[in-house]
Amino acid sequence: HFQRCWSTWLDAFLWTLTIKECTTPTTAPGATEINQAVKAGSLTVTTIQPSSTLHSLERVLDDGEAAAIALAEQKNCSVLIDEKKGRKAAIRKNIDIVGSGMILVKAKQKGLISEVAPLLEKMKQCGYRLSADIYHQILKIASEEWSPVTVQLRDVTVTVY
Repeated sequence: HFQRCWSTWLDAFLWTLTIKECTTPTTAPGATEINQAVKAGSLTVTTIQPSSTLHSLERVLDDGEAAAIALAEQKNCSVLIDEKKGRKAAIRKNIDIVGSGMILVKAKQKGLISEVAPLLEKMKQCGYRLSADIYHQILKIASEEWSPVTVQLRDVTVTVY
């Protein structure tokens, strides 16, 4: 499924409100890089046409997820969405989904980053939720070794998976 998504994903579109949310304030994490990608033409900022899909999704999802799914439907492309409720809605609409973890895998495959694991860890530290199962799947696809870590805390042994 992932390979099929990437073979057809040639352009990246951002909704005007999404770009504003991601780059305001300009000191927000990633704001500089997003603005540079827009200026370089790697990201295209676009508007969304009002549609029945958008209106129905706005009733059950937040504006960002609703807009991302509606935009993917209008552009006939995959959607980058991590929120569980949004992913389910996209799947119901038969829209291919890609998560942030798979974006990192693709960046590694293209030589843009050397490792996925440290970036996943940083995302988790910043509040990004990722199940252990998905975490391990992403590392496996990225061809990165993973093993549980066992730590002794006083009289308790904890194994982190």
